[in-house]
Amino acid sequence: MHAVFSWELGAGYGHVQPILALGRRLRAAGGRISCLLPDRRFEELLRTSLDAGVHILPKLPEPDPSARPVSWPDLLRAHGYADASALTSRVQVVREALQALAPDLILMEHAPLSLLASRGLDAVRILHGTGFTLPPSQSPMPVFRLDGEQRASAAESQLLSAANQALQAIDQPELEQLSDMLAVDQAFLCTLPMLDHYEERADADYCGPLLVAQNHPAQTWPGGGATRVICYLKGHWPGLNALISALGELPVRALVHIDGERAGSYLAPDNVRVCPTPLDFPTLLKAADLVIHHAGHTLACQALLAGTPQWCVPLHAEQEITARRLNQIGCGHFYSGAGSLARLRKVLA
Repeated sequence: MHAVFSWELGAGYGHVQPILALGRRLRAAGGRISCLLPDRRFEELLRTSLDAGVHILPKLPEPDPSARPVSWPDLLRAHGYADASALTSRVQVVREALQALAPDLILMEHAPLSLLASRGLDAVRILHGTGFTLPPSQSPMPVFRLDGEQRASAAESQLLSAANQALQAIDQPELEQLSDMLAVDQAFLCTLPMLDHYEERADADYCGPLLVAQNHPAQTWPGGGATRVICYLKGHWPGLNALISALGELPVRALVHIDGERAGSYLAPDNVRVCPTPLDFPTLLKAADLVIHHAGHTLACQALLAGTPQWCVPLHAEQEITARRLNQIGCGHFYSGAGSLARLRKVLA
């Protein structure tokens, strides 16, 4: 059996975890793995872990970082999916890649190009993802903010028109409504009900997060206070320097992984250890008193299942909704902007 994993949108380890978790099961059963990826960042990991063939998808436009999408269609529009001509070209490229690979199984996670390009192919089509990447199949599609309904409606209409033009180009029937794009042989909500970005769905079958054990090096805690803090942060987050400095002034000991930082490239206080390799979260969460992160879905689930309180500093809409859900159920703090560090100092002092 030949399985193709397709992932287009998003960044970070959270999108690779499901590929590794499912891919290892398929490999153990004698399957062959190929991957369609947005870039080459995780190419080596997937080649070595799954003996996977890796193919890079057409590059998408970078959205305006200041724009806050109000719905899933609005998010896709920000990434260029509403440009009918460009979408048609990209869908044709992906369809040609899928036809050349001739898979028996196509597993898609936040992969709108592949959702369109795979229609009508002789393969079982599987959609898996978090609540955010697998929205409810309804029309009109739900909004993230109540004040965004007009913008969301315009985005949905534009995307439907562009998608149908792309489908015409590959001789496939048009969609009646945009949510029909999500129609596959089987869909799996790989999240916890309380972390579903669209709140709990009455008819949903939640199968939980797809987590995989990683062979990350063991980390030792630095000296410092009794309170143990672990952090997973992006190097481009504007509040990074201020947070590291604040941790250095508090009675804590902290382990920090900064995504994108090189070994030894970041000077930190004695009670803060910046680790160049990803942290062993399953082990460290058992001992940690607090985890500080951007509210990525995978780590949010891991911390929630471990019972570790969370301090969330979201970078975009998906993470902001996760942070709000954690706050609503009393399992996480959600602060951003002025005053957030002062509140953190109060919590950890």
